[in-house]
Amino acid sequence: MKLIRLEWEKINPAPYLGTALGLLALSMLIALLFCFLPESEWGPAQMSLSRNWHFLILLVSCVTLFSYTMLGAVLSSRVILTEFLGKNKLLVFSWPISRKRLFAAKTAFLFLFTIAGTFISNLLAVLTTLLLSNLFHGFPGAFTADDLGYLLLVSFSIALLASCICLAAVRFGFWKKSPTAVIVSALILIAPMTNMASANLYGGLSLIVFTLIMAVVFLFVYGNLSKKIVSMEAL
Repeated sequence: MKLIRLEWEKINPAPYLGTALGLLALSMLIALLFCFLPESEWGPAQMSLSRNWHFLILLVSCVTLFSYTMLGAVLSSRVILTEFLGKNKLLVFSWPISRKRLFAAKTAFLFLFTIAGTFISNLLAVLTTLLLSNLFHGFPGAFTADDLGYLLLVSFSIALLASCICLAAVRFGFWKKSPTAVIVSALILIAPMTNMASANLYGGLSLIVFTLIMAVVFLFVYGNLSKKIVSMEAL
């Protein structure tokens, strides 16, 4: 925990927390626009499909997933790639701590930051929309226990998915030796997933399947990178 706390202090968290608040505001804005869109704007075919809480949760979750995946990719490129491949590499490798443990601490920090930010942001966006909907008569349907369970399941799924994608993208960054490659790789990975889910192709089930696949990829990439960093030359 001490190493994770040190990573938090090293990054100057204020800009990242500010960005996280901005992403929360974006998810909330999308949810409110969707919730309070006049019924006259909906066609007959879309009314039964879209005017329900499950679809709103899925739509907001896709926005949150995309946003936090990109934020996590930016943070990953700085915390892992820049440290192990950049100018500070010699300094990092001279620390009185094993490289394997150091990499584990950095990965844990990124994982916790991304998963917590994604999960909390998605919950706040949807629950704030629910509150305003009840106050100002937005969605016609009631928010049921089934909707709450769906919200928790999807929120946890996208939080885990965003975290796993970030580390997978770091592997491409090591391959290309470029922080930009981390961000581009994350974008390539997340774009088709969010497009498929938001188009309501299998709904939240598609996100859960993607999460399971990326969790396996995460474990593989983590082991691969850990071995690579341990065997790297300091110069």
